[in-house]
Amino acid sequence: GAALDFETPPSVAVAVTATDQGGLAVVRELTVSVTDVAEAPAVTGISGATATEHAAGATIGTIRVVDPDAGSSFVLSVSDGRFEIVDGTVLKLRAGVALDFEAAPVIDLQVTATDGTGLTGIGSFAIGVGDVAEAPAVPGISSATEAQKAKGETNGTYSVLDQDDGASFVLAVSAN
Repeated sequence: GAALDFETPPSVAVAVTATDQGGLAVVRELTVSVTDVAEAPAVTGISGATATEHAAGATIGTIRVVDPDAGSSFVLSVSDGRFEIVDGTVLKLRAGVALDFEAAPVIDLQVTATDGTGLTGIGSFAIGVGDVAEAPAVPGISSATEAQKAKGETNGTYSVLDQDDGASFVLAVSAN
């Protein structure tokens, strides 16, 4: 069930003992050389892994890749076109692209590392989207034109929209 790995170490010293029926034995020291084979890189993590909503082009974090082959290089790619890899290992949102917590509080993302021999390793990550408070919107009033009304009479109903769960607000009216 044991396996040898060129990277740790590239050769192994073994002692072979041969014993005959009479109990006589001879021991020979041998060195077994391990042949190196290309191994796929492994995408092991990401620093950060969060983005603040509405932050276009924000840097998310640095992708960590391990390749057991000494001196091997790799290229990273991502499964979601809103993201890109810069400077070899830095994950960021593309220029002009921002995330929206209310639309998706978590983005599932796969990062693929491809080494010089074409072998690949894939890491899956959940990118958290940080919520920020947003101003409410007042899209209108139920009646935009009003006939003269008596003092204190209702002149319409305002609707207010707020993306933030549990938000409360106060309406103030000013007239010139």
